[in-house]
Amino acid sequence: MNLNAEFLKQFCSTDGSRLVICRPFSQEQWTYATDGRLLIRIPRLADVPEYGDSPKAIDKNIFGTNLISNEWQAVPTDLPPLLSEEKCRKCLGCGRHECNCGNVHDCEACEGAGVIPIRPKGVAVGCHLASEIYLHKIKGIPGIEICVSSKDDLHAIGVRFDGGGEGRLATMKKD
Repeated sequence: MNLNAEFLKQFCSTDGSRLVICRPFSQEQWTYATDGRLLIRIPRLADVPEYGDSPKAIDKNIFGTNLISNEWQAVPTDLPPLLSEEKCRKCLGCGRHECNCGNVHDCEACEGAGVIPIRPKGVAVGCHLASEIYLHKIKGIPGIEICVSSKDDLHAIGVRFDGGGEGRLATMKKD
């Protein structure tokens, strides 16, 4: 796998309201990609410029204050398959229900769709919880490792991978 702009695009935001992070950008000696929850950086690519609207002071604010220990492990390989929705439990998947008056209406829980979105589950990474969605997203990066004991104020999990790449993954709140 080549560490290039195409590789980085998979980690950029797809949210059209956050245009400044919808493309890779460079800053000083690094090239970055982020969607706001996962930040990846690799040694600077000559073909990815610095943009005037790019996020500023990333190293100082995230990598400089988010100290990572030397306790690294591989991304768990026994991740559950990703499911985006499941059958609605209230209407049993039909999308409709009968009210007390005997009338049939769209199910209130699923709005008539018969399915409801599944909230991503957290996977324990040391003392933190990481989103299974993001662990699936990064698990194929060559040499990917995650830090199991970040000492930080930002509650982010450190990641590193072959080619000098590294990053930070925001943690999930414990219920």
